[in-house]
Amino acid sequence: MPSGMSHFNRRNAYRTSLISLAALSGLPAVAYSQDSGPETAPETTLSNVSEFLGPQDLPGRPKGERELPNSTPVDKVAPDAPAEPAPEARSWFGGKDYWEWDRATGDWGGGRTWLIDHGITFEGSYTQHWSSVWDGGRRNVASTRHVFDVNATADLDKLLGLTGATLYADAYFASNRGGSRDVGDVQGISNIDTGLNVNQLAELWYQQMLFDGALRIKVGKIDANAEFDFLNSAGDFLSSSPGFSPTLNGFASYPAPATGVVAFFYPLDNLYIGGGLFDGATRDGVFTGNRGPDQFFSDDKSSSWSVVGEVGYSWDDFAGLGNGRVGVGGHYHTGRATTFNGDSKAGASGVYAVAEQQLIRRGESDDEKGLGLFVFGQFGWTEDSVSPSKFHGAGGVVLKGTFPSRDGDSTGVYVSFDDLSDSLGAPYSGDETTIEVYYKFRVTPFINITPDFIYVFNPGGPTSKTLWWGSFASKCSSERRRDAHVHLRGVRRWSIRHLVISRRDRSIGRGVLHALGLVGANASG
Repeated sequence: MPSGMSHFNRRNAYRTSLISLAALSGLPAVAYSQDSGPETAPETTLSNVSEFLGPQDLPGRPKGERELPNSTPVDKVAPDAPAEPAPEARSWFGGKDYWEWDRATGDWGGGRTWLIDHGITFEGSYTQHWSSVWDGGRRNVASTRHVFDVNATADLDKLLGLTGATLYADAYFASNRGGSRDVGDVQGISNIDTGLNVNQLAELWYQQMLFDGALRIKVGKIDANAEFDFLNSAGDFLSSSPGFSPTLNGFASYPAPATGVVAFFYPLDNLYIGGGLFDGATRDGVFTGNRGPDQFFSDDKSSSWSVVGEVGYSWDDFAGLGNGRVGVGGHYHTGRATTFNGDSKAGASGVYAVAEQQLIRRGESDDEKGLGLFVFGQFGWTEDSVSPSKFHGAGGVVLKGTFPSRDGDSTGVYVSFDDLSDSLGAPYSGDETTIEVYYKFRVTPFINITPDFIYVFNPGGPTSKTLWWGSFASKCSSERRRDAHVHLRGVRRWSIRHLVISRRDRSIGRGVLHALGLVGANASG
């Protein structure tokens, strides 16, 4: 808090903070969903609600720190650094050509910089997917999906002098058809697939850092994947499993974040211990995306809880290779679910682990340290009596900065094995394996194009035919890119993408040619 702030102003600032917390705990859900079915399904397993896993590269969706943070947010621009280029080079009323702008909508005539300097940041995007199953899968149909997302972040240090305090809100409006329902896979072929039409205030939380950043507390409506079981190096893949393991069924994440409380403790600079308690209504077949804080403790629809915890360690250099991280976590649902054989089971638990390591570093400058070759791995296990996925093991390789003149590009390969449930009554006769390859090409500072190809062995175990899935996606940043190489937090997408064809009766080469027949684009900002 500024030293010149009067005692009266201090009292007002803290009073405002308490009012913000009270609002979070008392507001009803300002959200609703649209779907052909009722809000409460007549029968559910834990897997039915969180079948699709969310995108990893949305701007304004901050990931939880994995190192001891500063007492102020780690993404904050340094006080002596301008929030935008010099006025003579500013986008929108500043002389820059459009294709050189840092954001798709520019600086709003200086208004955007003024808001950021005073602690308020707005971001938004529109995403559209088009897909078609040519052969194989479950249905040979074409379908579209889209998401319009807007969010705002208030830096309460700048606004009110509350050191380490942040208030955040995010809303998205999604229309959904096809996707994995046409393909028949378990892991999720598209990471923006929602499974239903959604219009909701998805997140609304208050975060406070205490004791010089050694303790971080977040309360409100939260996307749990922003805090648990994520990989920084895997954010550019387009399928779902790189986001988090499919064994985390009922996870409070896109499109069903939930009201909760999260706390992370950083006893050492590189050691973190965290846990979260969330509304577990997904276990009872209730969609949490449109539930608010007033339903957090219990109501006539659900009194279930979801608990997640993770401990991990990160490093800046390992044997001269570069930065890395390892994390181990567990999760437990308190509610009751219907098992595959028709019985009822109370409670379900599981464990997971993530690891990532930079193998080759481009150089030692700040810009070059985030470039190079990265490897990562995932592991997950849960009780298969209520979950389609019993064991999940996956790994990948990502190259950030593919060529000396292409620092903003990246490419990667991902292989994911999903050991599907063998429980009595489970409809799976085998296991599912996915192979994904992508190349992200940066066209301008705010537009990226990503061709992506996925091959699925035994989709659904197999409940449908082995298939190829090809896509072109482009991404656009609504946030000025200060470090685009470590984690692309300022990315949005408006894309026409995703094409599915069957390998049956086709050579692999012909299948790839068909996959290349789809082009996409996107914009945001």
